[in-house]
Amino acid sequence: MEKYLIYKNENEIAEKKERAIKVESILKSVFEKLKGMGHMPNLDFLESTLQSYCSLMNDQQFELKSEELIIEYIKYLVIETSHPDAKINGVKISREKFADMIEINQDDVNVIMTYLRELEIQDLEMFSLTDFDKTTNSVILNQRYLEIIEEKYSAYAIGEKQIKLAKTLQKIATGLMEYDKITGREIKKECDRIEGLKYNSGKIELSASFIHRFS
Repeated sequence: MEKYLIYKNENEIAEKKERAIKVESILKSVFEKLKGMGHMPNLDFLESTLQSYCSLMNDQQFELKSEELIIEYIKYLVIETSHPDAKINGVKISREKFADMIEINQDDVNVIMTYLRELEIQDLEMFSLTDFDKTTNSVILNQRYLEIIEEKYSAYAIGEKQIKLAKTLQKIATGLMEYDKITGREIKKECDRIEGLKYNSGKIELSASFIHRFS
């Protein structure tokens, strides 16, 4: 279906692009550390764990709970690798019992926590922009991550009526800006009189919420 760009939130897009690259770097560091410990983490489960980590950030016991979360995750990796063959005196033991017996090196936990402290709570949405490259066994950004971010933080008129309205408002906005340049008159009041236009820091913006009322 045809669509017409109403606006792009350039500041938000630039910020999200920067955070996406940062999250990729953090995930790579954690991933490589875990591989160095002898594990091959599943990216989906790692991201799920880190989403839980981010969701704890407003918790008063964040430091304690987040470290416990990472320890449990490392134990999970150990169990996934070793549990099928875990025995005591030739008798297989349960996953729960095996987990209780696992000792995690605190230095390894500290290194991972150092990486994770660079995450921010708004990074929750960034995890969906990462992929796993099976060729290099590494974390990468989705090839469409830039497109996905721009799409999310842009607004479009969709359908004949919305597009016609958006183009009409854009013509009015352009005319008012030209009027301002020629006369030097204040145009904010004129914008306020026209529903669908917003005067913001010397610029006229189209209101996506107004345009989207029409279908």
